[in-house]
Amino acid sequence: MVAVENIAEYLLAEIKTQDMVRVPASEAEYLDMASGFPGKLEYHNGEIVAMSLASALHESVVSALNYLLFAFYRNKNFTVTGSNAGLQIPQPDGSYYQPDLMVTQGAWQFKPGSTAIITNPYLLVEVLSKGTQKYDKEDKLPLYKDVPSLQYLVYAAQDRPYLTVYERTDRPDVWLNTDYKTLDSVAQLGDLQLPLREIYHKASFAQ
Repeated sequence: MVAVENIAEYLLAEIKTQDMVRVPASEAEYLDMASGFPGKLEYHNGEIVAMSLASALHESVVSALNYLLFAFYRNKNFTVTGSNAGLQIPQPDGSYYQPDLMVTQGAWQFKPGSTAIITNPYLLVEVLSKGTQKYDKEDKLPLYKDVPSLQYLVYAAQDRPYLTVYERTDRPDVWLNTDYKTLDSVAQLGDLQLPLREIYHKASFAQ
């Protein structure tokens, strides 16, 4: 295997010109790099996946969703965390991700030996980017659905008013999928409401 410091140097050089870079590596190499890497770093299917800086609009959408989630859950037995917290998926190859937002119910449950990698998400949010949306929706979605504690998954576009909400039913392997496509739409996740006009209030198309 390539030395961890050499993998890190390669990834940092490549993401200057690419939205996403994949490098074959072991789970141990990923864990050695993850805490010190100056950017978003995931581990999927035996590869380290590094992503470039997000756009300002992407971060604006994340911030609006974070505000709505925090306001709703702040006095409930839930906690909202951002993408600096990690998520471990129960897969043999040790899959690790950094969703844009994560809500947990009750106490955090961590990967043994970690205080940063959570294993019991209740709700996940991914704000899609052009260069990573295929990875987010095709590679990660089936794995997210395998997490027993997960009840809701939200994908949000950043270039138009568009939210997709996946909601787990009382049959664990059956999910409802609802799309919200206009600024006047209000996404419903149980009692939680996410008005698209508030999520996209800083976007040029919402002015």
